[in-house]
Amino acid sequence: MRHPLITSSSKSQLSPATHPKPQLDLLDNNARRTSTVLWIDDDGLFLEAAEGVLQMRGFTPLTAQSAVLGLFLLCICDVDAIVVDYNIPAINGAQLAAQIRDSRPDLPIFLFSDCAAEIEADYPGLFDNVYMKGNNCFDDLVKDLRAVTRSSVQ
Repeated sequence: MRHPLITSSSKSQLSPATHPKPQLDLLDNNARRTSTVLWIDDDGLFLEAAEGVLQMRGFTPLTAQSAVLGLFLLCICDVDAIVVDYNIPAINGAQLAAQIRDSRPDLPIFLFSDCAAEIEADYPGLFDNVYMKGNNCFDDLVKDLRAVTRSSVQ
């Protein structure tokens, strides 16, 4: 069967010798890997905005609209930091953070919530830092995320 788009002159362009296979460097994979941030919040629109901000700032975002999905992602993904809202269904953000601290005590956890100050007072030391939603504090959060993760993108 003839292939009308492949001519004798184009066959040389298809030869493997002219197009070497890319080499995978599995040993140096972490050098180029951006930090992965898991954001757990039941507000889907807010999560979309947060995902965009993290991507623009050089992070790899993972988002979850429930604690269960967040815990699942934490189990199957290499996560460098977590941002959690307090008001999420079934379990609040402090209970979720305490659960995560039990299994991953060194994982940075940040609270980003409407009631951040009150939660910080009720649960001292549970969160690495707290941020009040609506206070335009994405820049501060990004600085803190960079400080605790290996993200080198400025």
